Amino acid sequence: MKTIKTNFVIFLFGVFMIGLKSVNGQTLISQFDFNNNLSDNLAVSTCSLYNNSATSYSSGVLSFTAIGNPGGGIIIDVPSSVFTFTNYSIAIEFSFGSAGGWRKIIDFKNQTSENGAYLVGNPALLYFWPVSGSGTFTFAPNVLNTFLFTRNGVSQACQLSVFSGGTLQSQFTFSDAAAMATFVTVGLNHRIRLFHDDFGGGGGENSPSGKVSSVKIWNGVVNLSSFCNTPLAPTNNTPAVNLNICANSNATLSASSSGPINWFATTTSTTVLTSGITLITPTLSPGTYTYYASTTNTCTESPRSPIVVNVNVNPLVSINSGSICNGQSFTLSALGATSYTYSSGTTIVSPISNTSYTLTGANALGCTNTAVSNVTVNAIPTLAVNSGSICAGNPFTMSATGANTYTYSSGSNVVSPTVNTTYTISGTSTLGCIGSIVNTITVNAVPTLAVNSGSICNGTSFTMNP
Repeated sequence: MKTIKTNFVIFLFGVFMIGLKSVNGQTLISQFDFNNNLSDNLAVSTCSLYNNSATSYSSGVLSFTAIGNPGGGIIIDVPSSVFTFTNYSIAIEFSFGSAGGWRKIIDFKNQTSENGAYLVGNPALLYFWPVSGSGTFTFAPNVLNTFLFTRNGVSQACQLSVFSGGTLQSQFTFSDAAAMATFVTVGLNHRIRLFHDDFGGGGGENSPSGKVSSVKIWNGVVNLSSFCNTPLAPTNNTPAVNLNICANSNATLSASSSGPINWFATTTSTTVLTSGITLITPTLSPGTYTYYASTTNTCTESPRSPIVVNVNVNPLVSINSGSICNGQSFTLSALGATSYTYSSGTTIVSPISNTSYTLTGANALGCTNTAVSNVTVNAIPTLAVNSGSICAGNPFTMSATGANTYTYSSGSNVVSPTVNTTYTISGTSTLGCIGSIVNTITVNAVPTLAVNSGSICNGTSFTMNP
């Protein structure tokens, strides 16, 4: 008796079988549907019952109860002239009446060897004796499931797979260089024994009863995708706001599905951008972009759901820059958008030093862009001028410094005031800024003199007395 340990679980829920005469180019050579008989629909192979105490047909299902060891089931003889027994596929839709222990599914050597495909335990392990096994799933007695066994005659690779509801539930692959999974010849046929044991290990590795609804045999290896229902395309759950974005930003797309989701850039690309329910796009330029979400049921891909992203142009905004003299105001003036926001909070600014202001402009679609205004603040010139005093009637020349050009309230820098007078001098710098200074000229009075007059004789003197 064979013994192994298993500790993996994959759930099995339903049944799926295909009905094509050719699958991915491989020729279907026999098909048994058990509609109240054991006939091959293609009239190539023969099927017979083996070691059963009771059999019955119901809705295309053959039920059998074994007499005892080595168990019961069916025998299929495929003419050697049409069957490539080293390069083939066999699909069996069946169920055992009980779970647990070793249950032989396919006997390859006409009961002369323990070599064969088995279900072991429950959760059931896919196993090929004497190699190994893997890929467990929960086996429900009397619930039909599809078992696919393939052998590649070139690579000598064998694969056991279980499908349910069009979904791959469990799988095991091994190399068969020793040709353990090739069928022996009995007469002119290759013999395939199903559901009963050999005589090598006591003959008890079987189920007391079982059901079979279909057996199909191909020359060549069929694709697993042929046994999968195509899953429904994912549903686009992306909010509308994420589908219309502004240039130089990215979009977060979302989709939902019953299976894992992969994202692609085209309908045919094999490069997965990311996996999961969301995709964050790279930064996008203006235009229209389409991304595709698909799901898989482990062996075939769903149609790809297109999700279209419209990327709108950002406004091309501009703003004036300029210079002012300290203490003056500057008016910011923007163009290119429909609404504006200024970092200053207003369009009129009065900086006291060189300052930059940021403009944010938005268009009708809500897309924004920025521009910067640089306002230069120029200094007011500091003037100096000579002051002084004059005697009444004399001129005074004012000499100003600190600016480039000067303007005098007197109209000239040379003045002749008759009384103390204040003059205003305005000086303009090379940058056009104006400063001023006040200059006061003191006017001193001219003294008024008196002296005696008189007459003398020639040769005499006269004394003046002021």
